[in-house]
Amino acid sequence: MLSTAADLSGDALQYRREIDGLRAVAVLPVIFYHAGVPGFAGGYVGVDVFFVISGFLITGILLKDLDQGRFSIVDFYERRCRRILPALLFVLACCIPFSLTLMLPAALEGFGINLLAVVTFCSNILYWRRSNYFGAGAELDPLLHTWSLAVEEQYYLFFPLLLAGIWSLGRRKIVWILAALAVASLGLSEWGANRYPNAAFFLAPSRIWEILIGSLCAFVPAQRKRRWDDVAALAGLLMIAAAMALYDASTPFPGFHAAVPVVGTALVLIFAEGSSVVGRLLSLRPFVAVGLISYSAYLWHQPLFAFTRLNSLSTPSLAQMMILSVVALVLAYLSWRFIERPFRSGTRVQGSARRLFAAAAISAGVLGCAGIALWTSEGLPQRMPVAIAPLLDMRAASDPACFNSLSADAIRAGKRCLIGDSEARTSVAVIGDSHADSITEVLSDHLRTAGRRAEMFSWSWCPPLEMLATASIKKGGCMAARDEALRQIASNPTIATVVFYAEWSNYTTGMRPGDENIARYRFDNGSGDNPTEFAKALAFTLDRLQNKSVILVLPTPEYGFNVPDRAARYLLSGKGQLDDLRMPVASYDERNAAARRILIHEIRSRRIASVDPRDLFCDSSRCRITDDRGRPLFVDGVHLRVASRVVV
Repeated sequence: MLSTAADLSGDALQYRREIDGLRAVAVLPVIFYHAGVPGFAGGYVGVDVFFVISGFLITGILLKDLDQGRFSIVDFYERRCRRILPALLFVLACCIPFSLTLMLPAALEGFGINLLAVVTFCSNILYWRRSNYFGAGAELDPLLHTWSLAVEEQYYLFFPLLLAGIWSLGRRKIVWILAALAVASLGLSEWGANRYPNAAFFLAPSRIWEILIGSLCAFVPAQRKRRWDDVAALAGLLMIAAAMALYDASTPFPGFHAAVPVVGTALVLIFAEGSSVVGRLLSLRPFVAVGLISYSAYLWHQPLFAFTRLNSLSTPSLAQMMILSVVALVLAYLSWRFIERPFRSGTRVQGSARRLFAAAAISAGVLGCAGIALWTSEGLPQRMPVAIAPLLDMRAASDPACFNSLSADAIRAGKRCLIGDSEARTSVAVIGDSHADSITEVLSDHLRTAGRRAEMFSWSWCPPLEMLATASIKKGGCMAARDEALRQIASNPTIATVVFYAEWSNYTTGMRPGDENIARYRFDNGSGDNPTEFAKALAFTLDRLQNKSVILVLPTPEYGFNVPDRAARYLLSGKGQLDDLRMPVASYDERNAAARRILIHEIRSRRIASVDPRDLFCDSSRCRITDDRGRPLFVDGVHLRVASRVVV
């Protein structure tokens, strides 16, 4: 991603204009994807195109140096340092004042952690643990795009040393070694994309095969033009375009799906020489111009989009996002002209490698310390007006000791998470997903007051009904643990009452509000129709518990945005009222129609007790988001806060 063909003219590699043009084909769809431009749902694969180009160009430099016996790891990292850090550090520094101005404490604290991760080139690891590239809220993160820079730098920490270490084996054996590594990484990528998608997306082991494909392309000797070169290059360009047009956030990625744009890019690199049809197309001045500034464009676009969204009380229009895309290109030209070029060429910014590394370390250290300060200060909450304080208490009423803590084997062995009165006999079981977990603390207090004790079973994204299964449920062990818990509950004579509370409409619709492009759940048993499978599973589960007193909690209102965050920004702006955020009852009814129909049918036919949050949260027209003291009822967009005792 970080080296343009033009950068390498001084490194004894022939400059190929079409490669800069190809970078334009990669960066513009990434920008349009983040801008929400229709037709670019798969624009994120532009990053994969960057990976292949990077591997091709950097390996080309290394091969030339090794052939001539002048390879130096110090020189290599000096070039990387000059190329990467000046523009990156400048953009990061520019982000800090906007973050201080526009971010609430929780977001600013997260920004501080992210800033530290970026300057240490491990942001991909952090995002694996803390984020989802396609999830709700990702568009508000100004540093989200830096994950790909971290992947590349982790690759280039070991690749030059590996190549130098095996150079004596000869090119043929080196190609086989690199190909074997690529195949292993691709296999891991495909396995992870279907089982651990967040890890597969962000982490280097499942991504380096893409850069290795570019590296392997660098071993292909230049050939005379052949009749079928144009066909191969055009096929490659069409493969890239097809992935960008046909993929979306629900596509399992990277894995084999990433092979389409990756192989397509390889075909263009090998066969689209400047005299070919594709080569001439990509060598057109507009493509080359954008390609030359593509690194800076990549750096600037996400902060521009994120801060604009943070500053807006509504979703920015498509026209606004297109204007910002142009602004990103303008800023990219300026940073390329006055930051990238002087540092990269060394003609205007000179100095020894030692001085360069020292300056880079000091600059990155200052930014890292700023990140630590924002992190450890918890986002400087003292910046906020007193009136905002109630909105910042976003603690959920959950219990980490109970959530996702019990496996099937542990349950079978008698391990339990108990809440309520520790002296009482266990007479209640509560089972659900993160919604059930979100009321654990409050429910425990209520049970303690009543002199009762309960077993708590809750797992993330896990429907508490037998028979419901997807690949993600199976791989996480949720299905086995859930089914074992239900068997134990049914056979335990001391448990008289079973409470079910879950994000029911997540399972009937297959998605959460705000995540409409992500098919979270499509049940893989029976008809494949979620409502039908949900109804069958609910009936089966209730049949198993027919000797118990069952309480079903119907769907809680869900918002496609972070309620405390949006409410605080409304009050800070002085331009809106909290009532503007209240959900119309019609929206609640539309979202929850299938889940309520199925649940209410069982409630009425079996005479089951129930709690209806619609009656508790909503009046005849709208559903409220705050309690009588102005505190938000939700910790995010779907989970109840610690103070939200209304359901209990």
